[in-house]
Amino acid sequence: MAQAKHQIRPILEHYGASLRQGRGWVRCKCPFHNDKTPSASFNEELNTFICFACDIKGDTYKVIMKQEGLEYGEAIAFAERVTGKRRSALPKESSSGRRVSQGQGIISRRRA
Repeated sequence: MAQAKHQIRPILEHYGASLRQGRGWVRCKCPFHNDKTPSASFNEELNTFICFACDIKGDTYKVIMKQEGLEYGEAIAFAERVTGKRRSALPKESSSGRRVSQGQGIISRRRA
């Protein structure tokens, strides 16, 4: 199982993005430049953001690193401050990147 990551939505909202609900790639105005029409998209399932105008893209931590000029560990601490959630307390992710709720995870296989 992969280490849990902070979700991209609250980080983008911290930077001033106004995001609508949706599945898959959702178009939005980029909070990192003066965007008059939507030039960016984010995907909550993939936990990823991309702007086709200013070329900021990546997961939660990559976006923070690029915008704030921070290293990886500093970006995690920044996300913890913004969201109020410690990374160690976040739900674990499966290797496919999907979150796994408590109680899921390891499935025992018994021979009948």
